[in-house]
Amino acid sequence: MPMTGGGAQGLAWGILTPRYYPPMAHPNPRVRRLVLFRHGACYVERGGPVDGPFELTFRRHEMNEVLKSLAIWVASGNARVQSVSFEASQDPRKALADRCLLASEGGALSGWLEALRGRLVRVQTASGSQEGHLLGVENTRIPPRLLLVPRTGVVTIFSLADLEGIEALDEPSRQDLDYLLDRERAFAAGERRVLRVALAGKADDLRVACVVPATSWKLSYRLLRQSDTTLLVGWALVHNPTEEDLDEIELILSSAQPVSFLAELHGLEGPPQALEDDSSSNPSKPVNPGELSPTGTIFLERAELATRIEPFEYRMPHRVSLRRGGSAMVPVVASSVAARVERVWRDEREPSPEITLTFSNSTLAVLEEGPAVIYDRGSYVGEALLPFTRRGEEVQLSYAHDTSVRCTRTVRTATSVLGVRLSADALLEEQQREETHAYMVESSHLEEVEVLLVRPRNEHRAVSAGVGAVLEESQGEVRLRVRVPPQGRGEASLVERWREVRRVEYERLTPAELSAWLEGRFIDRSTHDALASVLAAWAQAASFEEQRGRLEREQQDAIARHAKLRDQIAVLGEGGQEGAIRLRFVKDMEREQDRIFACENELRKVRDGEAQARKRAAQTLSVLAAHAERLRL
Repeated sequence: MPMTGGGAQGLAWGILTPRYYPPMAHPNPRVRRLVLFRHGACYVERGGPVDGPFELTFRRHEMNEVLKSLAIWVASGNARVQSVSFEASQDPRKALADRCLLASEGGALSGWLEALRGRLVRVQTASGSQEGHLLGVENTRIPPRLLLVPRTGVVTIFSLADLEGIEALDEPSRQDLDYLLDRERAFAAGERRVLRVALAGKADDLRVACVVPATSWKLSYRLLRQSDTTLLVGWALVHNPTEEDLDEIELILSSAQPVSFLAELHGLEGPPQALEDDSSSNPSKPVNPGELSPTGTIFLERAELATRIEPFEYRMPHRVSLRRGGSAMVPVVASSVAARVERVWRDEREPSPEITLTFSNSTLAVLEEGPAVIYDRGSYVGEALLPFTRRGEEVQLSYAHDTSVRCTRTVRTATSVLGVRLSADALLEEQQREETHAYMVESSHLEEVEVLLVRPRNEHRAVSAGVGAVLEESQGEVRLRVRVPPQGRGEASLVERWREVRRVEYERLTPAELSAWLEGRFIDRSTHDALASVLAAWAQAASFEEQRGRLEREQQDAIARHAKLRDQIAVLGEGGQEGAIRLRFVKDMEREQDRIFACENELRKVRDGEAQARKRAAQTLSVLAAHAERLRL
């Protein structure tokens, strides 16, 4: 069929109406429901009447998830899904170059004519048409000329400016044209990818579901405090993950973490990838976002509570509209809570106490983590980060510092002995330890204020409050409530008491400690005297040990001098001057030998004395330990 109009117009018309994929005029099933997950995925469900084939458009990076999760079913009607086709992931330009169909930028006509060289074509001009084999295009003249070889064998020359159309007459050329138009269409689509659903018949309600990557939804809170009530409002920030306007859809926000896989389905170069390791997911029970049950769902209009905390949903009680490429904030929580404002001081690096808003989560919702802005009597007062909070849990939000109040703390420690016990190798001194924390709170407010002084709770210590404070104990903390008069000061104290056992090695025992224990009647006189005799024996052993060390050094010096003299005598002669020197050295050697023997005798006595002293101490300690053991039994 000859093409009408100019050559460029005819080619453009062919691009817009390829025979491979005719345009589909049937409307797509519209988006009816979105389930947005916190981990960056979105379940999209479409539905509605469809008559015949239709197209869906996605971004290129979404295709793997779409192909992995796409589900199409006929909810009502007599239609039948035949196939779903889509563009290959190959670069369109590379595909055209592989088939010698790639034209330079702005050279679509010349590129196509180059591809038709040697092919049978029909050339249409104002004076008529002529068939022949295309020899090529001559570009040395302006305008360029087309060379055609008719069946007669004579080369016919046409000016491209006179051409109104060129028709490929052989089937391979027609197929190349269809392929060229299809690849050019894919290139013009850029990042968009089209899925063509071949539907035979009419469906009264056709459902299309898939999972696409999406921006995670986030929660932020407003706490509006009035004189006697506090309103907690939670807003969810959501983004439209589709390429179309969404009108009156059902919106569900889920914190479930379904198991997901990385699968390379859109590309043709390799096999599917390995399973993505997500340690925060529950692999034993994957969640199908298209079949989420009402269990674990939080309805804002009805007080239906979940039996489980995870997974749970925020299900919007009203329909939501989202513009293409747009975002929205939707309310998910709105409830009054019993909140109280407190001044809390726990950090000594900051002298001013924190101003906190404390309340119990009495809403029907499990509160996800998110920023919270606090308003007090219509005025902005600060911000905080609300942590993940289950129903019934108490949360404390610190949003400001009260610089009109200053707090200080001083610590005093005291130790008293409760008793002394003897063991085989040490004495065990039982002590009562006491640590007093004295607080001073100064206020420049014109009215009385209450300050909550907080310390970490040590479960091994007993605590008590001094005069002027109310003690409160909770898991992990100890609190003192102190009331401070207008422009005045308040004092409070907290006492922590605990018992410890100090181990005193016998050899580290001092006479002063023995005297103190005797005076405090923690040991009797006989025990004191026995331990004193042990200390005296050890002192005597230490004296013997010191003597032993001195004698051993003296003996070693004598041995060294004796060896030196022996070496000198060995090189001296027996006569003359050397003989006289030799004789003198021999006498010196005899004196050093006598000194060595004397040191050895003295060392023997010292070692015996040291051993006997230590033996007496050990025997006395053994008797004391045995006596103490009999007393315990």
